[in-house]
Amino acid sequence: MPEQRDPIFEPLMMGGHQMPGVWRYLFPEDFEWFKLPAERHATCDDCFKVKLGEYRDDCRCCTYFPELANFLLGLALKSDSRDAVLPLIAQRYVLPFGMIPTPLRYHQTIAAYSEKRFGQEKWMVCPFVEPSTFHCGIYPFRNSICSTFFCTNDHGKSGDNFWGRTQDLVGLVETSIAQWCMDEIGIPHERYVAQLDELSADVPSMSESDTLAWSDHVYATLWGDRRGKEIEFLEACAELVMKRRDDLYEIARNQAGRDALVYEQNVRRLIPEEQLHEAPELADENTEHRPIGSSWYKLQLAERQLWELPFREGPVILSRAVEIIDNPRDDKWSETSAEPFMVRSRGKEPKVRELFGAAEIDLLRVFERPWVFGEDLFERPEIDRLDDARGFLARCLRLGILEETAQPG
Repeated sequence: MPEQRDPIFEPLMMGGHQMPGVWRYLFPEDFEWFKLPAERHATCDDCFKVKLGEYRDDCRCCTYFPELANFLLGLALKSDSRDAVLPLIAQRYVLPFGMIPTPLRYHQTIAAYSEKRFGQEKWMVCPFVEPSTFHCGIYPFRNSICSTFFCTNDHGKSGDNFWGRTQDLVGLVETSIAQWCMDEIGIPHERYVAQLDELSADVPSMSESDTLAWSDHVYATLWGDRRGKEIEFLEACAELVMKRRDDLYEIARNQAGRDALVYEQNVRRLIPEEQLHEAPELADENTEHRPIGSSWYKLQLAERQLWELPFREGPVILSRAVEIIDNPRDDKWSETSAEPFMVRSRGKEPKVRELFGAAEIDLLRVFERPWVFGEDLFERPEIDRLDDARGFLARCLRLGILEETAQPG
């Protein structure tokens, strides 16, 4: 029989999405059973935004330099992704915490984003992207942002909120585990943070202007006597995570971490005021550190909101503000879709513009007269033709395609 690979190196399938295998161990057990939105239009191999002309085909949404925790890099080094990581270590892109952008790269990225150049700048493309295939060279070990970013959401704002909450939780856990690895293996994260804060007294000197890598003096200070042994350190982080996999969520919750607030403040001060809207707000140093339990609770609420029917005591009807038409195939998005129908808002600037299949439209047409959510509705044959009619109705209510009415059911 063929040897089975460690599940930590195998994708975790959730709702048709391949999530990093280490997610099996980073979160409470209930997380693995979440029902994820399909996100039908946000596909990497058939980019929706490229069809619309919003992204370049050789850039897409990969115009992003990922922050990658040390243990994720270590897992990649112990896998088929090893060759994608080695050059970045040699080029001084990786610190003991993991791979993070230098201040100069960060400033240039913020400037590009403020000028609406996301998806347009070749120099910004992630270094892990394979140019010939545009596949991610470390896909099984990508970070929280890459794993949860979808350029368009089937569930509108509710879907965007769900993925945002997922990203918050994953990012907090990744950071906590990365700092725990540093403490356990001999580069105390508090010392590392203090050194980063101190070095940021001269932010411009921290980056190489030509390569956007870390300056040699920064790199040497932060790695200390581990310089030249970066690969061994990162692999040790991976081995520690593999060994303690069943305890990782509790370890993350209990990790007393420290953020490099002085460094972040000094980097932020050099961003022009007109670009600050693209830079994330800094955490308040008085705020509870790493509220992982609170983030987990908020994510559970967001997941329920996706699929549970919003409470409606009265009858529900198809909104008078929308119309059902044949797919007009009047732009690249609708032209390339196989869906035969469109629901859109009436008016010149529609807030709703969704493509649907015939079975979905048949169910929506039921609501051309008012219906109360109850036994009579859910026994209709149109309900049975959809795999998840309740989820579909919940989505339509949140998009405003269906609405409550005062008319009797």
